[in-house]
Amino acid sequence: MARPGGRSARVQEAVHAAVRDLLGEVGRDALTVPLVAARAGVTPSTVYRRWGDLRELLSDVAVERLRPDADPADLGGLRADLEAWAEQFLDEMASPAGCAYIRDVLLGDPDGENAGRCSAYAAQ
Repeated sequence: MARPGGRSARVQEAVHAAVRDLLGEVGRDALTVPLVAARAGVTPSTVYRRWGDLRELLSDVAVERLRPDADPADLGGLRADLEAWAEQFLDEMASPAGCAYIRDVLLGDPDGENAGRCSAYAAQ
């Protein structure tokens, strides 16, 4: 198991940040593992060893992007809380970025683990 804050965590954060930055700079079609690795300061073999391929890496990044930034608002009642949360969730998932994240999660997730993590975030 990876140590929190250890080398594994630093590599993951560097690679995730590189993917997010490069998606904005060069776009999805130009994104490659060697480009991500160079930006993150790791070797391509590090990326392949940890994530397998670009699809699985994009899936992992998307799962983290779909994690809520904060707890849902407390509006004073369960019904109001759930309605506000559902509306916000729908808006986010229906946006172009949300659709891209969902697509990445599913396309690069052969064993269903990342989809399960997304479901757990929503349930939480």
